[in-house]
Formats: sequence, C-alpha cells, structure tokens
Amino acid sequence: MTDCSLVNVRNALKLGTESSGDFRNIVFRNCTISARSVGWKPYPEDWKPQPSAGISLITADGGSLERVRVSGITMTGVRAPLFVRLGRRGLGQTVPAAGELKDISIAHIVATGATWPSSITGIPGHPVSNISLKDIRITGKGGGKAALLSRDVPELERQYPDATMFRNVPAYGLYCRHVNGLRAEQLDLTVEQPDARPALVLDDVRQSDLRAISATPSADGGPVIWLRSVRDGTLSGLRRRAGTKTLVRLSGRGTARVRLVGNDLSPVDQAVMVDPEVDAGAVRVENDVTRG
Repeated sequence: MTDCSLVNVRNALKLGTESSGDFRNIVFRNCTISARSVGWKPYPEDWKPQPSAGISLITADGGSLERVRVSGITMTGVRAPLFVRLGRRGLGQTVPAAGELKDISIAHIVATGATWPSSITGIPGHPVSNISLKDIRITGKGGGKAALLSRDVPELERQYPDATMFRNVPAYGLYCRHVNGLRAEQLDLTVEQPDARPALVLDDVRQSDLRAISATPSADGGPVIWLRSVRDGTLSGLRRRAGTKTLVRLSGRGTARVRLVGNDLSPVDQAVMVDPEVDAGAVRVENDVTRG
C-alpha cells in the first residue's frame, strides 16, 4: 500500500486484531496520516472511539505476523505513533496460544503531536523478534510525572490489543518489553513539556543495538535511556543534548553484557548509572570520550 493520505479515526495503518491467520510480506510506504477533524462523527452516536495508533501491527489470536516493511510515513496529531504487539487473547482458540511477530522494519517516520508513548511488546516466553527501527523522529506532548517510573506495567496478555493499554509506561518516547533482536538507529525523541521519564526504556530485551539516539533529557536529571533486564546490548554514537545529566541507567538482576562503544560522554555528569542489583561487570565502556 503506497502513496495514501489517511485520516486517523482509530488506527491508520493496522494489521490485526482477529488474527488467527497469518500476515506476511506486507509493505506500507509513503503515506501521510492526520488527526480526525474536531466534530467529525463517522460512527453512530452510541459508539465514539478515539484515535489511537498511527501504525498498529498486532497478532493476538495465534497467527503469525512477519516480514512487514513500513517506511516514509508522516503523522500529525496521532496519539501513539507506533504500536507493535504480540499478545495471547486467544479469540477462536480452545486454549489461548501465542503466535509469532517477527522481522519488522520501520523506517523514515516523522510524527508530531503524539500524546502517548510508542510501544513494542511481547509477552513472557513469547518475545517479539527481529525488529529494525531507523530514522524515526517523534515529537510528543510530554508532561509525564516521576511516579510513572515505579509503576508496574501489567502484561495484559488476554486484553484487547490497542495502544490505549500502554499509555502510562516509564518512557515518554518508546517502551520495548519482551523483545529478542532490536536494532534502533537514528531515533530522535522530543517532548514539548518537561517529562520526568526516560526517552527510551528496554525491559527484558535480548540482542539490542542502539545507534545514534538523540532525545530530550529527563526533567529530573534522570537517564535518557533505561535498560532493565537487558542482555547483550550495544549503545554507540549516542547524541547527548544540552541539559543531559545521566545518559544510561542499568537495572534488573538479568542485566549483563552491555557495551557503550564510541560515544562522546565528555559533557555528561554521569554516563552510566548502575543499580545495586546489577553485577559490576555487566557494562563495558570502550573507546568513549569522557570528561577529562
């Protein structure tokens, strides 16, 4: 599907949800997405859904979703720009079973006016896998409070999958949980109002490669990137913005083999914050420029 101009009534580009079958080899390219006009009523008066996600890729009822390419998308006023979800709702199944969600590429995205974070989530034991993000610029409203950092984000395996389920997460830009194989390059995450949350949170993620990430720093001096129970992760070419106090935080007993390579850390007060439960050898800093 290419060269379309869309109005976001609920989800603009969507695969799922009643997906006991498979989605494979699908391309969305060169589209614009705008918010629904104020006062426009496409639905009956007794059902008034609100706009949700710009790009919504979902499998929750046992099907496989794989080899999807999304590129060249511009969004304005979309609540959550990206929503990628592997769940286990089990509609139509005798015993609910998770399918697969893998080999997804999302590139060259510009989104302004976002009010909710984007998210990429699987469930315990069934990770989303092989996700590539490149050249993505998201500007959000911000305003998140520090209390969200300690919020226990529920798994919601059986809930109807929609971006509304993960509004209050500990990241203002992108929240990733239960992912195996994540490559994110040239992410630019910005908020209009001060936000106490990190821009990017990885939680139970394996084999991650973060490159050239730039983001508005936390309003409370907290980390720009928070890695929780992350193994085999690399962060390189990170782009510090003015006001950054802490660049990366590591937490979770499962965190191991995290490398910072080739970053300019010289203006940062604290390059890496390591929580007490994390082994001291979990992180290595290589070829970085630090404060002299």
